[in-house]
Amino acid sequence: MPLWNSEEKVFDCYVAGVDSRSEDDTEAAVREVFGDLPGTVFEFEYDGLGNSRTEVLKRAWEEYSWATHVMFIDPDWMPVVGTVKKDQLSMDFTNFFFKIHDRNGKTARILDWMVLHEEGLGMKYRWHEQWIIPEGSPNDVTKPFLLGWEIEERKDQENWHTLEHADSFSYKRYLFEISELYQDYLLDPLDSRLLYYLGFDHLAAWEASQRMEPGSVDDAEVEMHLREGMKYLTARAGEGYLSRSGGSSGVKRWDEGAVPLDEMSYAALQYLGVMSWAVLKDGAAAEGWYKRCVEFDG
Repeated sequence: MPLWNSEEKVFDCYVAGVDSRSEDDTEAAVREVFGDLPGTVFEFEYDGLGNSRTEVLKRAWEEYSWATHVMFIDPDWMPVVGTVKKDQLSMDFTNFFFKIHDRNGKTARILDWMVLHEEGLGMKYRWHEQWIIPEGSPNDVTKPFLLGWEIEERKDQENWHTLEHADSFSYKRYLFEISELYQDYLLDPLDSRLLYYLGFDHLAAWEASQRMEPGSVDDAEVEMHLREGMKYLTARAGEGYLSRSGGSSGVKRWDEGAVPLDEMSYAALQYLGVMSWAVLKDGAAAEGWYKRCVEFDG
């Protein structure tokens, strides 16, 4: 985290929420990172990530309503030196996307965890959160902008996944995520975002089980994750859900580069093709999914 306050003075103030279950001196660590920067550290009771982040946003408005933009950063995020430039920000857009390099060192994703600051902001979903924009807000009509900012996730023994679940890609980690996702899914079983992440996490749990000692997980449970993962992703790949207007589609890139497609839709089709070919050994199904990838990309 220290890089956030050293390379370029990115922030004018900060609000840090500390889980009440924390046993270390998180507050002191946060204040050391941000030094003399105006800031607030408070404790909250965990009730899903969406609700927890909403509490942070409420506190931010109460104490720093003068701030123009609000951005979430995780403790294991590090800015890529030379990419985070404050002069790329603007009041002409509502949502600001940036690139996250995943801790596996191979993949990356685009995330919109910065918006114009206003009263009533929140986040929904217990896991894989999404913004809630106040009803009637002028920012309710999304005008997205893709920054040139790049951030790396650190893979070490200090991040939440390793401390709670022994490893960032452990079977236990994905079981936890699935349990969080199901709580939201029971309230809205047609939500496209939940279908995607339930499919992804079930298949990730299946992949994690393949790296474990034989017999560590019951065979029926392993097969269940494979079956459920394919089921949810197949539902997400239904024609009613595929769209080029979701995700970061239509984002104006700061350097006028290419516009990305709806990552979730494309990723669902691609993952179904990979699993059909490599695991289920169903060449016809794999070909069908790959053809749909080409059609979607066209």
